[in-house]
Amino acid sequence: MPKPIRFLIGALLFAVCYTQTPLYTSNQNQYFLHGLADAGVGQLAADWLAQTSDPTPFFSLLVQAGYALSPAGLVFYLVFALLAGVYLFSLVGIASHVLGPEPRGRAAFEAALLVALILVHAEFFRDGLGYLLGPQWMFVLEGGWADQRVLGSVLQPSVFGVFLLLSIYLFLQQRHWLAVAAALVAPVVHPTYLLSAGILIGLYGLILLVEERRWKLVAGLWLLASGTAALIGLRVVNTFLSADSETRAFASRILVEFRIPHHAIVAEWFNLVTVVQIVIIAAACVAAARHRRLLTILLGSTLIVALSTLAQVLSGSDELALVFPWRLSVILVPLASAVLLARGLQALGARLRWERRGFQIGAALLLAGLAAYGLWSFAGEVQDKRRGAEWLLASYARQFTQAGDVYLLPLDWQDFRLRAEAPVVVDFKSIPYASDEVVVWYERVRRVGKFYRELGQGQSCALLLDELAPNYGISHVALPAGGLDPLCAGLALEFERAGYALYRLE
Repeated sequence: MPKPIRFLIGALLFAVCYTQTPLYTSNQNQYFLHGLADAGVGQLAADWLAQTSDPTPFFSLLVQAGYALSPAGLVFYLVFALLAGVYLFSLVGIASHVLGPEPRGRAAFEAALLVALILVHAEFFRDGLGYLLGPQWMFVLEGGWADQRVLGSVLQPSVFGVFLLLSIYLFLQQRHWLAVAAALVAPVVHPTYLLSAGILIGLYGLILLVEERRWKLVAGLWLLASGTAALIGLRVVNTFLSADSETRAFASRILVEFRIPHHAIVAEWFNLVTVVQIVIIAAACVAAARHRRLLTILLGSTLIVALSTLAQVLSGSDELALVFPWRLSVILVPLASAVLLARGLQALGARLRWERRGFQIGAALLLAGLAAYGLWSFAGEVQDKRRGAEWLLASYARQFTQAGDVYLLPLDWQDFRLRAEAPVVVDFKSIPYASDEVVVWYERVRRVGKFYRELGQGQSCALLLDELAPNYGISHVALPAGGLDPLCAGLALEFERAGYALYRLE
């Protein structure tokens, strides 16, 4: 079978077993907004967040192009599958290159490793871990620290971190220029990977200098990386660090302590799962001890991540926390897991013949079962979404929103904006990153949160009509049924479902 066909089949199968979350969910509500607004979807261009600085412009171009090809969004599922394929086959290539048998038996070994990796990444396996050990253990073999993952379950800029794994594979294959180029793809799409890419490229250069004394090659590789990093860094500084120092400090504190403490505060995310993942990485270093290059990458990256994390803890710097010095763990953990799986298969290979028909039939049945579970899980999530009040009210708004309409919603209604294709005042999930815009977001969240917390306490009507509506141009408000005095002047009921009502301000 030709390699491109094999890759496509493997990628699609892996994506189905891994299971994506239906569009638009979680971080997609933030990262798809600029692209969909630029594509002219609904009234999104009028949304205040769509008019803030775009943190990931290249991803927004991808969204805009994808929507033009497939307004229903099917192409986005395919893009995720292709990136998942890069992730899967990079892991297989690295582990097989380091621990695989001689070429004669390598194809069977790689097939067995492929099946094993699909199994430990499958939705069925993760659900089993969650049921037996608790939800915090679901991604112990693939997730990084601080609740960050390279794949997640939705297409978003962070998924392009798979190119860091591809970079390692290419470097081990002596394809040095391609390895650096692949590493740079990740921060070009998602600047938060800039430090991670820099660590890997720095280690590549050190390995080439120590092992081969290739000074000119290393100088060229580092020059390419430095030029690209400078362009990315210049844009980040000009766009997101242009405010005065006091505003920057306040915005950083908002992000670290209020919005993303689970990503940015070590005390919030360091737990037993993290310890187990450190043990997995250490065990992988032992398993790869005979392969100097991979050992250097694993051990060197882990030490740099550990030291920079310690520096953040000791300094207490919010700015350093937002650089996420622990971000590289999102590839170190799955890479280490793949190495250990390969070592286990290598040990079993002396007693088992992977090329036997019985193993092939068993693997096919296993994969079919995992895929069926993944499809069933996806269908269940779709149904759950469509039964919720947020979806039902957003579907109504999608049909009747006109230019100038703005919706006031509960802060946890993160899916409404893209489903309704309509501007909203604010939600808690989707945020800007430029310092002055973060402060504006925080003020909106504070005011809207106060309104919904004080429903039924006598001042809600005045707060809505005298403060929120004039400041934010609100045309509609979503409320729990009976949550606001129906005699509140200027409110007209438009739609009610699943315990929530949508009112128009007249």
